[in-house]
Amino acid sequence: MSFEDALGMWTGRVVEVAEIAKTIDGETRGATLGLIAGHVYTAVWTLRGETIRLISVRRARYGETKVYFEKVRQEGGREDL
Repeated sequence: MSFEDALGMWTGRVVEVAEIAKTIDGETRGATLGLIAGHVYTAVWTLRGETIRLISVRRARYGETKVYFEKVRQEGGREDL
């Protein structure tokens, strides 16, 4: 997937997941769940100063997909956004 395709995830509804992991050097990583071409994807990122550094974007795992749709439902949104 290209970087440009990955950025398309942020054009619709996204779900932020704070502090999913820490690296050995203490860097905190977060995740964002969103739709690309009708499929849920997970973007892993970190903050460096005021800059967001995108680490990876991949198809969401089953549990991540479940979290995405549960959060969308809780917010009263449509699932197909």
